[in-house]
Amino acid sequence: MGDVSQETGESRLVFGHYAPTASRLCGFVREWLESFALHMPSPGIEEWLSLVYQIMKKHYKTLRIDGENLLPAISSAVMIAGQTLAESHEPCVVRLASQVLAAIANHSISYGDEAPRHLLASNGPVLTIFLRIQVELLRPTVEYLAEVLFFFAKEFSAETRSVISGLEHGDSPLVAAMFREIGNLRNFKQMTLRLNTASRKDVRS
Repeated sequence: MGDVSQETGESRLVFGHYAPTASRLCGFVREWLESFALHMPSPGIEEWLSLVYQIMKKHYKTLRIDGENLLPAISSAVMIAGQTLAESHEPCVVRLASQVLAAIANHSISYGDEAPRHLLASNGPVLTIFLRIQVELLRPTVEYLAEVLFFFAKEFSAETRSVISGLEHGDSPLVAAMFREIGNLRNFKQMTLRLNTASRKDVRS
């Protein structure tokens, strides 16, 4: 990695693309992610998650070209985001964790990468995501979580239904309506938002 600089208040990762050094840089990224995942939870998790998100969102392609570092890096990123999603009650942190997972899911689909797709499916926190979308969260956070859940519902429909059906509200009409929209992300998000609203109303009543 070149450096991390402050730009418009956000961390910006400057990643080398010079071919002779790309593999080494990707190796450093993989090693850092593996080390970070082993030492969770971490102080200042919001800033670190922001960096993980930038790596997965903007530099997935570079990791992908390198090849051997992609799967270990994704595995660590999924572990970091999943654990954070399960444990954090900070809205900004929950949002970032969901963004990390959404970025990985979207890239694995757009590039047609089977190995990362199955890795995310086998380690992705479907149960945690479904539980989180039923509590008080900012709308953008619910939408990011919906993107990740959409990935599972579309790519691994039977397995996702099986996990969710055993949970409270997992067999509700709203959830059934969500699964009917696995061909349309926009509609799926709307149904997820409706489930979030209905669940919060149930808690208050």
